[in-house]
Amino acid sequence: MAERILQLSDLISRAAHTLQAYANIPDLNDPYHPASEEFRTNQDAVLATNTIVEAAFQLIACVRPPALSIFHHHIRASALRVCVESNVVEALREAGPKGMHVDDLALKLQLPAGKLGRILRYLATNHIFREIEPDVFCNNRISSVLDSMKSLKDLLLCFRPEDKHNNTNGFAALMELFGGDLHKSSAYLLENLKDPATSASEEPRHAPLQRAFKIDVPIFEWYNQSEQTPRLRHFMVAMQGTGVLQPEADLVKCTSFDWRTLSPGCLVVEVGGGLGLSCLTVAQEFPDLKFEIQDRKEVVSRGPTAWETVDPDVVERVHFRAHSYLLPQPTTNPAVFVVKHVIHNLSDPYALQVLKLLRAAAAPETRLLLVDSIIPYACPSSRDSELAFIPPPPLDNFGAVNERAYISDLTMMLNLNAQERTLPHLRTLLGAAGWKVSEVGKRDGMDNFMQPIIALPV
Repeated sequence: MAERILQLSDLISRAAHTLQAYANIPDLNDPYHPASEEFRTNQDAVLATNTIVEAAFQLIACVRPPALSIFHHHIRASALRVCVESNVVEALREAGPKGMHVDDLALKLQLPAGKLGRILRYLATNHIFREIEPDVFCNNRISSVLDSMKSLKDLLLCFRPEDKHNNTNGFAALMELFGGDLHKSSAYLLENLKDPATSASEEPRHAPLQRAFKIDVPIFEWYNQSEQTPRLRHFMVAMQGTGVLQPEADLVKCTSFDWRTLSPGCLVVEVGGGLGLSCLTVAQEFPDLKFEIQDRKEVVSRGPTAWETVDPDVVERVHFRAHSYLLPQPTTNPAVFVVKHVIHNLSDPYALQVLKLLRAAAAPETRLLLVDSIIPYACPSSRDSELAFIPPPPLDNFGAVNERAYISDLTMMLNLNAQERTLPHLRTLLGAAGWKVSEVGKRDGMDNFMQPIIALPV
């Protein structure tokens, strides 16, 4: 064990020296700003930071008492939700670098000072916020990621709390979702696993969320009920917040698909594509291609405006079609079916249904571009041979660096009774639907948990 500790500490030291070569590494005590992340565009810097993170987590696991390695984080989501929904971050931003005493902060926010101070001290102990004097707190780089950048006065006058996140990057809304509905659903995971009626079920209405909120419909049917409109609006903004965890990669940058191989006039169909903005960048770069974006009627109705806002010149080459991917595919023989962030919303029977419907509509030369998180094993495995690996002692899947993919997997379990999948699982699923994997794309950076797959009809 002593040898491993020395190996890990040496890895951290060497990676830290690599980072020294890059200027403008942000200080933990400075406010967050997107520009401060520019150093991550350099792959050497990305590898160095990821090496530090994984080696540090493993080093802590080696030397920390085992019980303490388990006994943490269970309260963090709730504490962060208090701070986000109560506008703590905005109040501290307006207070400036000298911070604010918790008595004054609590008075502004109409919260009990003693309890708020204990919550902030817990978070500051984990490097979220700073306690710069006894009971005086200010933001730091981590807490300020949650800043809506709106004035406290405007937020306190806001009659609808969900409107707080309008015109923001959505990350604070995402943290509210994790600290609220998802946190509540997670408390019922064990009961869901032990109940014979739900334990082996792959139905979306049998997820822990249904047990937590005492409903009997899938999550999106619930969201579409009129009384759940605020919840739906909050969810949609929260999904935009995933871009802070990893900026939304367009289909040119995040895949190894060679769009130049498509002939002029070829049709690209994105299934469950939302507003289709992933394809918009392809349309801009390849002006001879045509596009069809399929999703629910209320979603695609907003598509033309979204495209025209970004680039009016490409709107004439895109068609928006209202269609459910669980019904027979109305558009046949396209050059490419794009299925991005769809399959992970579905359990195997429903995912298989979607892939079979696409196969039935495909021409022999149609290609399927599947973009989702591929879950690597936490051990070396030849079954993962196309995925990126690093030499030990860091875990083969880069450990905590790629934890987001595993969090996403369990989130799918909690909300939809669905999942992210390993590469062998995806191969089996695609094969059963009549598709054969022809290529597994490279990761664009070690912390990119999206791994595109290209498949061809069998």
